Amino acid sequence: MEGKDILSWQVEPYKESWLKTICVILFLLSVIVIVQVSFREGVLTAISIVVLAGSLLRFFLITRYELSPQGITVGYMRMEKKHSWEKFQCYYSCPKGVQLSTMVKPSRLDSFRGLYIIYGKQNREEVLKYLGTYLNEAK
Repeated sequence: MEGKDILSWQVEPYKESWLKTICVILFLLSVIVIVQVSFREGVLTAISIVVLAGSLLRFFLITRYELSPQGITVGYMRMEKKHSWEKFQCYYSCPKGVQLSTMVKPSRLDSFRGLYIIYGKQNREEVLKYLGTYLNEAK
């Protein structure tokens, strides 16, 4: 913990598994080659690069998380998104992170309305304990 009431950490998904990173890069390259060979159109290849790279951008960026009494801040690159605790009703943990839900009970809409926080290397218990002070754990 940095401050008395602040818990912050950063996550670098591309560094967690070199095999996964190599597979993602090979997948990107293979799709680009397939699009170029199939259509022989530079514009379509450029569009496919932008769409694929954009969808996988969070995998290659460092994501910063900060939990404070005011809420949670998620930042990557030079962008930050702040969420107040009032937005969320409960949370439930997963092996690699925790899902914050806007509903009283877990819902299928959580991936759209909620927020998924990835744990740091060794801070799973700290994050769950901190969230427990502001939100209810889903049953």
